Amino acid sequence: MHAKTYVAKPIVAASLKGELVVVKRQLSFYGDIDPEKGLLKLNSKTISIKGKILAFPYSSGSTVGSYIIFRMKKLGTNPKAMITLKAEPIVIIGCLIARIPLFHKVNPRFFTENSTGYFVNIKTINEKTIIETVPGEPL
Repeated sequence: MHAKTYVAKPIVAASLKGELVVVKRQLSFYGDIDPEKGLLKLNSKTISIKGKILAFPYSSGSTVGSYIIFRMKKLGTNPKAMITLKAEPIVIIGCLIARIPLFHKVNPRFFTENSTGYFVNIKTINEKTIIETVPGEPL
């Protein structure tokens, strides 16, 4: 299968590769995430986000979200990077202080065309990030 390509704006820039975890709804770091274990709780499923690229359209919740992101980094349970439609200040601050790559303003199709388990190659050059995705195999 051919890779799909998207453009995003880097907030905490980096170039990296990894496995994708896609959340197709609003995410709350306080409630949806177990920072001690690096787990995402979605309905009846629990998915590890440790060392993976976490993609979610929007975030919500308490200002404690920034602390949860930072705590995950300190514990080594953090995602490798985050991709979102619109980065909220809570996520921006958390990623900045934890130095976790963060990309936003990705095309909304990203969330309908990609799924958990896809592999991602992210390249940032200047103020532009190119995100390539492919199902089931490393790029």
